[in-house]
Amino acid sequence: MNTENKGVQDVLKMAHGWEKQLADFFAKFPHVPESGRKVIVQILPWLALVFGILGIIAAVAGGLIMSILSIPALLTGNIGGLVMFTAVIVSLTAAILEVLAFKPLQTGMKKGWNFLYYALLLGIISTLISILGNTVNGSVYGMTVIVPTLISGAIGFIIGGWILFEVRGHFTK
Repeated sequence: MNTENKGVQDVLKMAHGWEKQLADFFAKFPHVPESGRKVIVQILPWLALVFGILGIIAAVAGGLIMSILSIPALLTGNIGGLVMFTAVIVSLTAAILEVLAFKPLQTGMKKGWNFLYYALLLGIISTLISILGNTVNGSVYGMTVIVPTLISGAIGFIIGGWILFEVRGHFTK
């Protein structure tokens, strides 16, 4: 077996192990009535497509800016720019997964839900990498960047995860 493929399989296995824990966590949240869940299921593919496309645009623009800004930092031995560029790549991957989720979500496939679940996990990883990048960078903005990044990442994870787990049972094919 290809070791790269084994590594990806191990990561996916770990992510699916977290799925059960997150399902238990979000089960404690208030539930949307079934009629509301059906509406979410209908619009979810379109939300994934729109936010995926916007995420790709933002990541590409951010990646270009980070590439330009990273050059002086790397020349002086500061790896903060490289760390931030890694966060952009992780965000881009999440956005691509959101776009890829569109068709499977439209047909009720669990594969589409899984893509959004992976994007959710990558979103929180990107947030943590961004915080690390600002910390390593010795950012002049300090806590004024780190705290809002942490708060917005947590809010996005909670809301996105809650909605995603509310409709999980509707994607079974």
